[in-house]
Amino acid sequence: MKLSQTRADKIKAPGRYGDGRGLYLQVTPTGSRSWLLRYELRGRERAMGLGPCADFTLDEARERARMARQLLKDDIDPLFVAHEKRAQAAQASAKLITFQQAADRYFEIHKAKWKSKKHGTLLQSRLAEYIFPVMGSLPVAAVDKTLVLKAIQPIWQNKNATASRTLRLVKGILDYAKVNGWRDGDNPALWVGVMEHALPTLKSNNHHSALPFADVYDFMEQRQVRLQQGNRPPD
Repeated sequence: MKLSQTRADKIKAPGRYGDGRGLYLQVTPTGSRSWLLRYELRGRERAMGLGPCADFTLDEARERARMARQLLKDDIDPLFVAHEKRAQAAQASAKLITFQQAADRYFEIHKAKWKSKKHGTLLQSRLAEYIFPVMGSLPVAAVDKTLVLKAIQPIWQNKNATASRTLRLVKGILDYAKVNGWRDGDNPALWVGVMEHALPTLKSNNHHSALPFADVYDFMEQRQVRLQQGNRPPD
């Protein structure tokens, strides 16, 4: 006996209630009510959820079941198609993460490697002052060389040490974003082969002013990283 919307709305007892051709109203012991399609493909019985009754009417469930059966006619598993769509939607959603959101997560994950909270705050303040106004609200997937240059060029000549450290920080955030699937492609903040061709290498003076005490740890840490990687912008 086929279901009607009126009858389906009244069913509260746990169980499965058939509408025909594999479509069921499923009521769980907890009272949850949803639509279910049971089918067989290549000798295997499968079950596919079609959504909760609160969101889909009987007619809508029947239409979703009909589209699933069309896939089955072509020997395509509708469950596989549904999983692929969810994966694509998740990937698209991930690509909407902004640079600032990526930076916040980067700092949360890497905070243990900084010597003090003050040091991490200093790095974040550089991003807030020089980087976020240019690309903080943009998807991290959209950050390219043009945006990086727009943020770094204004301070490259007169605040070169700060600009160099900030550029390395941006590179680290973009690497972190790529590893997490939030962006693809090469890192536009990489110095060797990228930024070295867009930013001038400044000559060092014979005499340097004393480094502020608050910057000493940052300087030593970045110097060690550059020595290990052999991949640095000039200070």
